[in-house]
Amino acid sequence: MHYGLFDDALFSNFYPLTYSKPFSQLRTGLFTQAEFASAVIHPVSLITSADHLNRYLSVSSSLHPESVSEPVLWMNSRIRDYSELAPALKELKNQGDALSDGTTVFAILIDAGQYADFCSSKPEEFIKTTFPCKLETFDHTWEIILDNGKTQQAHWNVAEKSGRFTDLTELHKNSILGSGKIFGGKNVLIHPGVTFDLRNGNVILDDDSEVMAHSSFVGPVYIGKKSKIKIGAKIYQNTVIGPVCKVGGEVEDVIIQGYSNKQHDGFLGHAYLGEWCNLGADTNNSDLKNTYANVDIWENGKFADTGSQFMGLIMGDHSKTGINTQLNTGTVVGFSSNIFGAGFPDRLIPSFHWSADGRLIDYRMNKAIETAKIVMSRRNISFTDADETLFHDIKTLAAIEMPSVRKTK
Repeated sequence: MHYGLFDDALFSNFYPLTYSKPFSQLRTGLFTQAEFASAVIHPVSLITSADHLNRYLSVSSSLHPESVSEPVLWMNSRIRDYSELAPALKELKNQGDALSDGTTVFAILIDAGQYADFCSSKPEEFIKTTFPCKLETFDHTWEIILDNGKTQQAHWNVAEKSGRFTDLTELHKNSILGSGKIFGGKNVLIHPGVTFDLRNGNVILDDDSEVMAHSSFVGPVYIGKKSKIKIGAKIYQNTVIGPVCKVGGEVEDVIIQGYSNKQHDGFLGHAYLGEWCNLGADTNNSDLKNTYANVDIWENGKFADTGSQFMGLIMGDHSKTGINTQLNTGTVVGFSSNIFGAGFPDRLIPSFHWSADGRLIDYRMNKAIETAKIVMSRRNISFTDADETLFHDIKTLAAIEMPSVRKTK
């Protein structure tokens, strides 16, 4: 049996984060969705509803094979807890058997010969027999942020069994408040003067992570591999920092995909940052309106009500802010954009644009690629021909899905 994750019609709800990767590769807690499914059920391959990403995956990732020689059990990439899906999969025995609630297809079994067709079609077209199933899914980006504490726990229930993490609680017992625990992977370095409030959750520090002096943690928190928490940082609850990041200042209810920096003082709250982002010194985002009303945020071509009083920033891959940048409640920044200057920029910054003192200026492709090459090389990662094609594909797509306003060339 071959296993895979597929994106469905709600894929575009997660732009700009899914401009550059399938939903299955988004970090929703300790794991990406693909890592979670692989840990709970079986290692998976990936497909997406975006043609440009399937092309990118076919040349950049072994997780998108051109063909398979055995039946494929496809699972929806938006399922919140694959531990809840696993028992139901035993129902799927024949080609076309599917798990569904009538609206969302959660899983489907297909023959190997249908692999190529499935990769370019809708899963509903392959259903022969439906078995009723009800599972929670991520339907909006803000849900990933707002429900992160619950997701962290579901992921930790799996990660704890791996044996990768050591209980460090006793070593730091004089710096702990509450009955939670500190867990560490290999080569974790915690400097003197770090404090841990574990009343509402654990702090998990993955391999080769480093926490510098006088930082404070309020769990639940996860710090990814090779990430560094800077001196005096304040890391509040429901925060997930992916691999190879540098984080300082104050963060709360934040997910950072990985390979991004928020090194300096400044507040980041109820936010999701993609990869290769950098927030300049004293960048701050608002995550609560002065009126205490629900925050609306750009999604799939319009502003949508999040149903929450708290929502800050969603930033696509390769985007940056300059020093002293101020970001309004419910701001969305696209892929490869650059924000700087005085005052508050618009709450929607389209992909491949500079926001300069409130004016939108086209970010020339050659300059965007040049910057990406420099940034990635600093982490010893090459910018490939496939990456360059991806940049061009995203610019074409974003021009349709995320149109610019008030543009000044």
